[in-house]
Amino acid sequence: MEAITLGVASGEIVWTEEVAKPRRRSAGRGRPRPARQWITLRAGDLPEAQKVLLCTVALLGGEVGAERLQRIMRRVDPSLSAIEGHVSELFRGRWMSSPQADWVALPSRSHKDALWDIVDGPRRALLHKAIADVNRVINSGKAEPAMYKDFEQIFVRYADVRYIAQSALGPAGRGASPAVMNGYVKAFQGYISRKYGKRFREFIGGKIEVTDARPLKSFFEVISVAYLKGQSPFEVRWHVFDKSGKNQFFNIIIEGVNMLAAERTEIGAMLDKNRGDIAALTAVLQKTG
Repeated sequence: MEAITLGVASGEIVWTEEVAKPRRRSAGRGRPRPARQWITLRAGDLPEAQKVLLCTVALLGGEVGAERLQRIMRRVDPSLSAIEGHVSELFRGRWMSSPQADWVALPSRSHKDALWDIVDGPRRALLHKAIADVNRVINSGKAEPAMYKDFEQIFVRYADVRYIAQSALGPAGRGASPAVMNGYVKAFQGYISRKYGKRFREFIGGKIEVTDARPLKSFFEVISVAYLKGQSPFEVRWHVFDKSGKNQFFNIIIEGVNMLAAERTEIGAMLDKNRGDIAALTAVLQKTG
């Protein structure tokens, strides 16, 4: 069905009197493509605003209340504060249906799987890779020291470690030599990995799932939900930017606790305790977490 719809829309299928025929003799040859691929191809010609709407509905599980979708769109892009016209166009194009009053839904699971990444793919891909790695480690059955080492590798791979470390240190780092700063960043890397590795240790037997994503000023926020055994689900927010030339995390907010803000306070207190000596702070961080 998606292949036929794309063919008609693109002109690859033409009408001769009352008969629909392929425009080229080679059409239809070769292996059949999966529905997801046809859906993605057809979506490529949509206006950007409609792509954002479809992507958002896909991220929310394939269906959502119209009022909630409107609220989300206002946060994502003020220009999408009135979505009725776009939704009407998507209904006409058979991109959406209404399973019940005041709800919108994608036509199938294939649509949900195909459309969740049609907007801002690199950042969303980064998130899913990181979450997959975190889930793999927390369910690996390894002893805690080995798990913390794995978390440190994840942290280095997906996070802008230097930015986080320097932000946590604040103005005190401006006059430090490169050698002192490099030592501090390395110690901070191990410290933060052990500290948050212990928090993620609580996730054993659980999982993290993405539920929403939106641009915020100069960065992108991806929202996920953590499901732990014996506990109510709670929110984990991931902040992503590309200051270093590639998409990396620079902050995580777990149940409302902002990692970056918390570490500024924590590192500031440690630095004060060591009379502003960054080398002494580095030695403390090597044993902390």
